[in-house]
Amino acid sequence: MKYKTILWDIDGTLLNFEMSERISMEKCLEKHGVSMTEAQFEEYKKINKECWKMIEKDHSRRNELMVKRFVDFFILLNVSIDGVQFNKDYQEALGTYYCLNEFALEVILALKPHCKQYAASNGSKVAQLGKLKGTGLYDLFDDIFISEDVGHEKPDITYFNYIKEKTHYDPDTTIIIGDSLTSDIKGGENAGIDTCYFNPGHQKNTSQAVTYEIDKLIKVLDVVK
Repeated sequence: MKYKTILWDIDGTLLNFEMSERISMEKCLEKHGVSMTEAQFEEYKKINKECWKMIEKDHSRRNELMVKRFVDFFILLNVSIDGVQFNKDYQEALGTYYCLNEFALEVILALKPHCKQYAASNGSKVAQLGKLKGTGLYDLFDDIFISEDVGHEKPDITYFNYIKEKTHYDPDTTIIIGDSLTSDIKGGENAGIDTCYFNPGHQKNTSQAVTYEIDKLIKVLDVVK
């Protein structure tokens, strides 16, 4: 096979994060007797996206920003809910409500005899471990690297250097597969490895660092062979 090592993003790539995000938010709000409209949920996603952009640039602000997104959202909803506790509840909910993307498990299983596969995620440890164990992916990976443990976020080169130090991967035979241009693809570029942009929604590709682009996970098998 062309690639001996695969770094897999989790949310939005192997897992349907949008579904998990919506259900988790609804369940957590229900505990406080609060509901949200579709338009309000879209506003939350905008707030969340901006917070994650800042987290990717400055890992030291991670805890602050993960709470701030909810504080800002609650202002929009005009409700009084403790942001710190809500974030904890939300992370636990994310680890409970999950769904594999189509072909995710099949591809991981098909590649297991042929290459090393590692989870490479910026998500919270509580949420990610819950999802990976619940879906059965946990035992299929050769190792799992969560930014909360690493101390750095994708696309920071330090994050990838940490993985390289632990796994001794060869950049020439390593590829990262993910749905984020700013996190996964930019991170792959920083690390000097090939990239595969998972783009099922056919969003505009604004990066020059994409080695491959796919809209279905099953196509990974053609990319790596």
